[in-house]
Amino acid sequence: MSPARAPSAGWAGTATAAPGLLAFTGAIGSAEPHAHAAVQVLLVLDGEVTLTDRHGHRCRTEAAIIPAGARHGLRAAPGAHGRLTSDPGRRPERAP
Repeated sequence: MSPARAPSAGWAGTATAAPGLLAFTGAIGSAEPHAHAAVQVLLVLDGEVTLTDRHGHRCRTEAAIIPAGARHGLRAAPGAHGRLTSDPGRRPERAP
């Protein structure tokens, strides 16, 4: 069993969970590379946020749609605020 990691600093805000929706609004912190089971939408309302893709490429962003399963990391400058939403109740649809 691996040791538990401490949560990344900087995250503070309001989270809302309902069937088919998970949303966070507030101060954005940083997160080590990870992936989600559902699509995630990021909207930066204030400050600077940089996303890192699975290849290590970095890009400052104001908004992003992160596909389900896409490995990514996040670095936020102090004072960054935004909104993240996800749909944990839906499974990605497959193309016919």
